Amino acid sequence: MPILTLMSLSNLFTIFAVGLLVGSEVCLTAFTNPVLLKLDEPARIKAAHLLASKLATPLPPWNVLCLLLFITNAVLRRHEPSLPFLIASCVLWAAAAAFTLTLMLPLNTRLARLDANAPSRQAVSDYAYWAKRHLPRLCLLTAAFLSFLFANYF
Repeated sequence: MPILTLMSLSNLFTIFAVGLLVGSEVCLTAFTNPVLLKLDEPARIKAAHLLASKLATPLPPWNVLCLLLFITNAVLRRHEPSLPFLIASCVLWAAAAAFTLTLMLPLNTRLARLDANAPSRQAVSDYAYWAKRHLPRLCLLTAAFLSFLFANYF
């Protein structure tokens, strides 16, 4: 397969995979979290538990896939003038991954494992902390995606 075709397919697949992930994160931040915050405590904790347990399986591998796609694109296009933007995409996505692993994942794990029918003060605190930390993560993911898109139009 010619390198140009491989690069085009890699770009399309990356835009598709990253766009879907960033879009789902935007929906979570802009629509789901505000609705959950209006629920009473037991309902909010039960909903957070259900969301955390449902999203805990597909999102980590999907995030890793996106980082690998960014890296693949940077390697394939290492001789192009857009390389700094591709590297920025990788660095921003890796920063979001580090943020997720250190600050978000422990909370997600606790929320997914808690007894949704017996909300605790810790669960309420964990969810509030998680909701506040989701926006900076979303900003990193979005910046990485925009940097990648910009590299494609450089």
